Amino acid sequence: MVRSYLSGKMVPAEIGDRRPVAIMLNNIDDAMPMSGVSAADIMYECVVEGGLTRMMGVFENYDDQEKIGSVRSCRNYFVYFALELDSIYCHYGQSAYALPLLEEDYVNNLSGLAAIGDTVFYRTTDRVAPHNAYASAKGIKKGIEDMGYRNTYRDDYIG
Repeated sequence: MVRSYLSGKMVPAEIGDRRPVAIMLNNIDDAMPMSGVSAADIMYECVVEGGLTRMMGVFENYDDQEKIGSVRSCRNYFVYFALELDSIYCHYGQSAYALPLLEEDYVNNLSGLAAIGDTVFYRTTDRVAPHNAYASAKGIKKGIEDMGYRNTYRDDYIG
């Protein structure tokens, strides 16, 4: 057992040493109820545009999650929050001003609009797009593997 960088709880080493995933979440009425968010160790909420807010959940142990979301698009300031935690950033789309940041080599991200999108994300039929895109543990793990991202924290990461 090791102490979690995110929650401070004692967790199995294979969970505590693994990089978390930071997933963009939709929190408007059309996207309710959310799925899988109770498994997040940290939740961020920031104003986006038009007075709306968007959330980002940071998940350390997402192994049992079959449905997380609905997943929404990136804003650049959320990427910086994810980088502080050495997270892999998951999103479905992005604002134009976030794209240059997402293209940087130091940003490991899983995008629903990239070729990896169909591996990581899936859509449901219970609501209309864009409020019906979800991620699963199986898809996230496969996406991380396919992209060649590291699974463990950087050697110099101190939490």
